Amino acid sequence: MKKSIKFILGIILFIGSVLFLALFVAPKISTMPWFLKYNLSGSNNQKTVVINKTEKVTVQENFSLKKVAENTLPSIVQVIFEPTKPKKGQIILPVSQSGIILSSDGIIVTSISNNDEKFINSKYKIEISLNDGETIEAKIIANDDFNNLVFLKVDKDNLPVAPFGETDSVESGEKTVLIGHSKENTEQLLMSNLIEEYQRNFNSSGAKFIFSDKNSNVLKLGMPLSNKFIGGATIDFQGSLIGIINQRSDYAGKEHFFVTPIENIQNSFQQLIQNKKISYPKLGIYYLNINPSLVRLNSLSSKNGALIYTPSGKLVTIKGSRGRLAGLRFGDIILKVNNEDITTENTLGMILNKYRAEDKLELEIKRQDKIIQVKL
Repeated sequence: MKKSIKFILGIILFIGSVLFLALFVAPKISTMPWFLKYNLSGSNNQKTVVINKTEKVTVQENFSLKKVAENTLPSIVQVIFEPTKPKKGQIILPVSQSGIILSSDGIIVTSISNNDEKFINSKYKIEISLNDGETIEAKIIANDDFNNLVFLKVDKDNLPVAPFGETDSVESGEKTVLIGHSKENTEQLLMSNLIEEYQRNFNSSGAKFIFSDKNSNVLKLGMPLSNKFIGGATIDFQGSLIGIINQRSDYAGKEHFFVTPIENIQNSFQQLIQNKKISYPKLGIYYLNINPSLVRLNSLSSKNGALIYTPSGKLVTIKGSRGRLAGLRFGDIILKVNNEDITTENTLGMILNKYRAEDKLELEIKRQDKIIQVKL
């Protein structure tokens, strides 16, 4: 009896082994290159073909600009300019741009392009249209000529404030969201744009060369822009405010749109809070930031600094300016301000942004082969 059971179990195991080899092992072995080469698979008419299936996967970037900007949108307002004494029979057309609420007690900043400077005077009444549709009269409390900004005040509390970010980590090619306003109504406009570069040689004065009395450090936008976004916000994809949008026309009349960094706005805002005014040093000089290309092409004696220069060799300093009174000359290279080195990453414009008009400055100048100290 025991022998019969063992015999039956042996047959079952044998059949199971044969089936396992036939169903699972043999197909695998038959596809091996050596078996295929010598046709040892047992078939003369067919070959096993192995198909590597590749699936195409499409990854779609789904995002909503409104979702990214949801925490900032309530703090973006419309700034409306109205003439106080319109001419008889004159049709009053709406003139407006955007602004950003900086404090809950009603301080607002907007940028003023060289096309809109005429509106910042007593002939125009200024109103602020809030995100909820409420309109409030505003007054100018400070001008920032260095950054081309205007600070306004409305009599209202508990206003939403934009969350501040920083530009130190902003990289070339980074996506941002821009917020502006329609000229026809209070509708907010949003668009995506790229940061082309952090430009440290921007001529916001409209001249060919950098002017010390104007900010030259901006975020350059990579795509064309409408003037509907002037004064509006630039936010990163974390929803934080990194700057305010502005526009300047150069000496040839070409329009340039750029972003004034949030750090510049904060610096001016702090001055306003502490001193009730905004002021920056006015050297009154035209210059070039020295970089490796400038050194190589012109055999300059210094690898860093600010070269006082204009093509004509004239008007390198403005009449009556501190630079003129201090005796700064054509060809001088400013190496340091108050012992701080001027470099391609820490330009003269960036250093001047840290000081106020009443501060004392000591410049280290390279004049031909001599190093001299100039006090302002």
